[in-house]
Amino acid sequence: MWANFGNAYLGGVNFREANLREANLRGANLLRTDLREANLMRANLEGAYSEGANFREANLKGANFEGANLQGANLRGANFEGANLKGANFEGTNLKEILNLYLAKNLEYALKIKNL
Repeated sequence: MWANFGNAYLGGVNFREANLREANLRGANLLRTDLREANLMRANLEGAYSEGANFREANLKGANFEGANLQGANLRGANFEGANLKGANFEGTNLKEILNLYLAKNLEYALKIKNL
């Protein structure tokens, strides 16, 4: 499955349980977008603006979040195994209940991680 939403404004859209595997969301505006339980395996979210987005229990395995803004996003139960987090901004985000965060790539280069 492949969808191209590069640079699209998707603020507030309901993608709950959507299959967005390998989707291009590079530079997309996902402000307060509902992505609960969505499949975003190997999706490209490089530079995406995801402030306040809901990724609860989403499959984010191998997704690219390089330079993405995840401020205040709900990541509870999301699976970040193999995800690229280089330069991702997690300011104000609770990271305590994320699955496999320790298996993410470039976690040491993510920005403003406080709530581990």
